[in-house]
Amino acid sequence: MNNQKPLQTYKSKQTTVIITSIIFMLFIISDIRTILNKDEWLPLALAGGSLIIFIVFLMINIKSFIHNYKRRPY
Repeated sequence: MNNQKPLQTYKSKQTTVIITSIIFMLFIISDIRTILNKDEWLPLALAGGSLIIFIVFLMINIKSFIHNYKRRPY
């Protein structure tokens, strides 16, 4: 049995999603700075690949946030 109240569970899920989204945005900003400041091909390739991955993760987090919001307890 789940001992937590539905509203507390909802808030903890949303807090986790928001925190991970902020972390992903920081990595995206870091990758963009790397792409703008580097002239070598290896850092550009690595930053570009991780930029795409982190954008996908951020989109999944936003989708999860919206999904949780639509099913929030009152």
